[in-house]
Amino acid sequence: MESVTGEVQSHVQMTRDSKPLSRSSLQGYSEDVLWQAALSLGLSPMVLFRWSMDKGLEYVSESVAQFGFSAAELLSGEISWLAQVYPQDLPRIQQQALDSMAQGFYRREYRIVTRDGQVRWVDECTQVQCDASGKAVSNQVVLVDITDRKRRQDQLQQEIARNQALLRVAERLNVQLDLFTVLSTLCEETTRDLDVTAASVTLYRPADDTLVLRAQHGLPADYLQRFVPTPRVVHEEYVQRMGRRIIIPDVQAMPSLPNAEAYAHHNVRTLIVVSLEPHDQLVGTLNIYVMRQPRTFAAGDLALIDGLASFAATAISNAQLYERANVAQRQLQVLSRRLVEVQETERRHIARELHDEVGQALTGLKLLLETSVHLPPDALRARLAEAQALAAELMADVRNLSLNLRPAMLDDLGLLPTLQWYFGRYMSQTQVRVVFKHARLEARFGSEVETAAYRIVQEALTNVARYAGVNEVTVRIWADDRALNMQIEDQGNGFDSEATLLSASSSGLTGMRERATLLGGSLEIETAPGKGVSLTAALPLNGRTACDNGIE
Repeated sequence: MESVTGEVQSHVQMTRDSKPLSRSSLQGYSEDVLWQAALSLGLSPMVLFRWSMDKGLEYVSESVAQFGFSAAELLSGEISWLAQVYPQDLPRIQQQALDSMAQGFYRREYRIVTRDGQVRWVDECTQVQCDASGKAVSNQVVLVDITDRKRRQDQLQQEIARNQALLRVAERLNVQLDLFTVLSTLCEETTRDLDVTAASVTLYRPADDTLVLRAQHGLPADYLQRFVPTPRVVHEEYVQRMGRRIIIPDVQAMPSLPNAEAYAHHNVRTLIVVSLEPHDQLVGTLNIYVMRQPRTFAAGDLALIDGLASFAATAISNAQLYERANVAQRQLQVLSRRLVEVQETERRHIARELHDEVGQALTGLKLLLETSVHLPPDALRARLAEAQALAAELMADVRNLSLNLRPAMLDDLGLLPTLQWYFGRYMSQTQVRVVFKHARLEARFGSEVETAAYRIVQEALTNVARYAGVNEVTVRIWADDRALNMQIEDQGNGFDSEATLLSASSSGLTGMRERATLLGGSLEIETAPGKGVSLTAALPLNGRTACDNGIE
């Protein structure tokens, strides 16, 4: 008995491993032997059949009950086994039997419908028995339920397909740094891999705190016109209730959804919205649309969606960083050009001052001295007094020119003494009173920071004297651990900041902002016609920026 069981086990093992079986006949093995062999291999109970070509079904084991049928029903003909075969599989297995009959053995996998309506997979091995003349007289069949094995195979195939899809998407996204290309590729791949009608991507726009549609694949053109940006807070309310992956099985049952009108117009039925959150920061959403009929998504589909969203979040974050780097590079190029322009402007100014003021004064002094050679003593003394006055005026012009270019005390004494000196000089020249409040300015700062701060104050007060129409301006300057902060306020005429910055006459405002930007700082202007001006700047110390106010 043990040798027989071992031989049958080899047949059954090959059946389970999907290897070709030998032609060895199963005839002579009792049902108990085959049953014990199946149990020892951990298989579902085998079902044994024997068909006679003359008499039909002669034997069926009681284990057929696992499919909801009794052996008696099948033996009596009340139920036909072939009638239980899944309709789409029946032509195939009948053809297989015809093609393999001459070989004396065939094997086939097919589906059957159980009495309670379940669809089960079976693996059937059939041994054809022939008489002495070679004529087939009967079939002996061993049948095993392989539904679980097929399910595992399907799951494995789905997982392989999902991983291949994610690998393809990752490869396509990783070679792209252009943001629009990344978004378009994501929409296209999502539509393809999930076999859905359409997909789109929204990106978060901080300016108005909304999610804005930026790319799509498969949506009608007028959908873009109907789409309304979704407030971030509304999206986050749905996330809190439903999770990062929001599934709306039937959109038409939720008329309160954002953009419900656009969905209804285009007959969107099932909608999935997945938050894209690299580094736990919302950058946008991946949106999946199914039109006309609602659809359910299997666990494998949802895993694929999550994988796509994960890759997308990283790719979008990288593309946005690249885009910001490009913008920063373009800004740096603009700043570099602007720096050259400012330098040329200052050089022209210096050249003009030297020519118009210093040059003319020197020319006059030279003429005075040349014409004084042959003068009598009394006239010579008067001419020399005139020359001395002209030389003193010339020295004052050169000193003013030097101070305007860069006060020497800024390098020697630092920012606070230089500002105090400048405010005194400014008030005597313009009759505009400067209210100066400061904190922690006694220390020395970096040369670039002190120069930028002095120039910003100088330019701001020059604008006050020219345009504000006031007799007082307040200057607050304070230092903290992170930055040198400035605030310059007047209650004067004010102006339209946007229009002014776009005009050709805004070089002063632009220059102040550029000085702050070149140091990694910021400069903001709050103003409106008739509302005065408040200019706030922060210049980083040790590369960091501060925004807290240190003085009253």
